Amino acid sequence: PAVAGSPRRAAVETVARLEPFDRGWYAGPIGWVGPDRAEFAVALRCGLVHERTLNLFSGAGLVEGSDADTEWEELENKMSTFLASVGPE
Repeated sequence: PAVAGSPRRAAVETVARLEPFDRGWYAGPIGWVGPDRAEFAVALRCGLVHERTLNLFSGAGLVEGSDADTEWEELENKMSTFLASVGPE
């Protein structure tokens, strides 16, 4: 529910219909495997570099009563932290 919505089937269908883009790595598994242990997490904030392009992925928890402007502001805050870590253009 945190990534797709609830009820799941209806939410996934709605997201597929309304989002005009591929979510890419957003909410996918990311981690590593070693000889004695492994560690994985859900990539809720991540980036993918391809040549000279950085694509950032993040999301917001939209629920009934969410304010679109406030949610967008939250996304911008999340991305600004990421952008600050990679430096200026």
